[in-house]
Amino acid sequence: MMKSRHDLSMRMSLGFLLCAVAMAQEWEVLFDGREVGAWRTATGDRFPEASWEVKDGLLQTIPGPLFAQDLWTRGVYRDFEMEFEWRVEAKGNSGVKYLIQDWLQGRQVNGRPVVGKPGEKMALDGLTAADGAFEYTIGYEYQVIDEENLPAGLGPAQLTAAWYGFLAPARRAGTRPGVFHRSRIVVNGDHVQHWLDGELMLRFDIGSADWEAAMARVGRGSARVLRELPRRETPIALQHHSSRVAFRMVRVRRLSASAR
Repeated sequence: MMKSRHDLSMRMSLGFLLCAVAMAQEWEVLFDGREVGAWRTATGDRFPEASWEVKDGLLQTIPGPLFAQDLWTRGVYRDFEMEFEWRVEAKGNSGVKYLIQDWLQGRQVNGRPVVGKPGEKMALDGLTAADGAFEYTIGYEYQVIDEENLPAGLGPAQLTAAWYGFLAPARRAGTRPGVFHRSRIVVNGDHVQHWLDGELMLRFDIGSADWEAAMARVGRGSARVLRELPRRETPIALQHHSSRVAFRMVRVRRLSASAR
């Protein structure tokens, strides 16, 4: 019987993953339910206790802080496999960023975000909650979102497991608030995979026709640096998007260059 393209595609992807895992190093635990020593921010060396907390064995955001900061790993990774479990509250939105190229800071002015230049700190003295100040990570993003309560206007490339803003997952996952989901990101050379609950939801190759088309279609400012990728060995970040999101069982392992 002739195999369908989907069957062959899945077999190739699983073969790639098995090869990569065979060449992988030991798992590095980034969060074990207690310790946060693996984490810092884009602009500081300390864990941002005003933005994030550990509660009931979960690493979770504090909604509406004076200054919302993403969490960055202290370690840097080029070829890697990352696993994590996550849960959002109603209308929750977050992401996991990799291939990080820069960061920027901003605040809300008259209900609209005003951002500074990449890599430059803004004057953040005298903040109030109404300022909505934030620190934003520029990188590739595995999207995490409550699909049961999606805001109007979001497109397929903003669903769970998408490469946020660029490429859509294979299908709508129907992720719901209050439910833990298991995700995996694999980056091996130019090949990237996004998994959700054991299912391969998206794969793409940096430099491929699909990748080029996505870059051309988006065309926003960050697309240029995400195309050029001057940095390939970078931290991984958990996004603070002002809503409540919780992570657990977060771990990563490096893949040997020979697995490319």
